Amino acid sequence: MVAEKSKIKLPAGGLDISQLQKINQIVIELNKSKTLEKLFNCFCAEFSSLFSNSVMFSVRIFFDNLEYRSRNFQETETYLHSSFKTPDHKKGRIDIFIQSFSSNIQYAKVLSDIEIALGSLQPSLIGAISVIQ
Repeated sequence: MVAEKSKIKLPAGGLDISQLQKINQIVIELNKSKTLEKLFNCFCAEFSSLFSNSVMFSVRIFFDNLEYRSRNFQETETYLHSSFKTPDHKKGRIDIFIQSFSSNIQYAKVLSDIEIALGSLQPSLIGAISVIQ
C-alpha cells in the first residue's frame, strides 16, 4: 500500500513557522511508517522534539491494547490527552505529560501550542494507521 499525502489544516496563530515546518516533516515521517510500532514510536519521538528545549514533555499512546512511550517517559500531574477513533472503530489515546517549560514562556501558551500541534497531527496519525492496517 502507498500512503497518501495528508493535507493538514492548521489553525491560525499559536505556532511559529519552524514548528509548522516540523509538523509537516512529522506528517511525512508518519506516512513512511510500515508498522504500527514504527508509526507510534515515530510519533512519540518526533512530537517530543517539536518544541525544542523550551518545553520538556513525554508522550504516551494507547492503541488496540498496546502502549507506546517516548524515550525517557515520565508521567506527571500536568498533562493533556486526546482520544481518537480510526475508521474501523478502534480507539486510541494520546497523552502529553508536561515535565517543565522555560520560565519566560506562559503556561497557557504552552498548553495552547501543544493542543494546536496535537490537533494538527492527529488526523495524519489516524490516516497512517488506516493505511497500515
